[in-house]
Amino acid sequence: MVNAQDMCGLPLVPTADAATNPSYFIADTDSGLPEDSRISLRADSASFATDSESIAVEGNVKLVGQGARITGDSASYNAITGEFTVSQSTYSFETINARGNAEEIYLSKNGVAKLENVKYTTCPEDNEVWSLKAQEIKLDASTGKASAKHMSIWLKKVPVLYLPYATYPISKQRKSGFLIPELRTSNQRGLEITAPWYWNIAPNYDATITPRYMSRRGLMMGGEARMLTTGTEGLIAGNYLNNDEITQTDRYIWNIESQTAVTDDWRLAIDATGVSDDFYLNDFSTRWSTSSQIALNSSAALE
Repeated sequence: MVNAQDMCGLPLVPTADAATNPSYFIADTDSGLPEDSRISLRADSASFATDSESIAVEGNVKLVGQGARITGDSASYNAITGEFTVSQSTYSFETINARGNAEEIYLSKNGVAKLENVKYTTCPEDNEVWSLKAQEIKLDASTGKASAKHMSIWLKKVPVLYLPYATYPISKQRKSGFLIPELRTSNQRGLEITAPWYWNIAPNYDATITPRYMSRRGLMMGGEARMLTTGTEGLIAGNYLNNDEITQTDRYIWNIESQTAVTDDWRLAIDATGVSDDFYLNDFSTRWSTSSQIALNSSAALE
């Protein structure tokens, strides 16, 4: 994320590159700084106000530094507040593998970026599978979190979800909250809506709780819990439907997978699955390979 703090107090004065373009403006941070901390702002023309310590640039604007690359029509920088503003811009942030375009980008000296009327994606340009569009997005690399207002999620060129407000992680740090819901239809289950909620319990424990509404069968509750300790790696998962509206019976599935180091030389491995009836997988699985199974393996081994 771009951090303009290193530029505060530096005399930002337009300089000419006579070898290429006499009107070309270049402003760089102190060359004594580490190379990955430097920031450069380039444009065709610039005006500098000494009373407010601000600078405005026009034409072929390029802002590069600290893993960020932003281009736009015009930009301004205030040395007192340490804030950059770039208009009609495209951007890429290498540190969080993100790119897109925005009507306005504001970069504060504490490393927070605010983007207005923005498109955001982590896909390469030649294979943009998904994108996020929003009225406003805030990215904070120091906390690894982002927030968005009036956000819509697109798969290819099709909008699939709208949220008035949302927060999400932009780093490897996990965050509790709703995951992207799923919507599908089938002859066996009717209209189906799944809204998983992720719970970041601890660095080595987490869980996902998944309500799944099926118009022809009712509300199924599902869950998955994972753990990782010095001696054990395990997962417990299951789904339960109280009184299936078609069969008038309770339907469920459970699964346990674990590997435990009993001693330095011995390990106990468990892989077990159970279902309420022979037709559960056929009725509720969303994958053909799973729904066509006719047997479930369960095993416990001391190795």
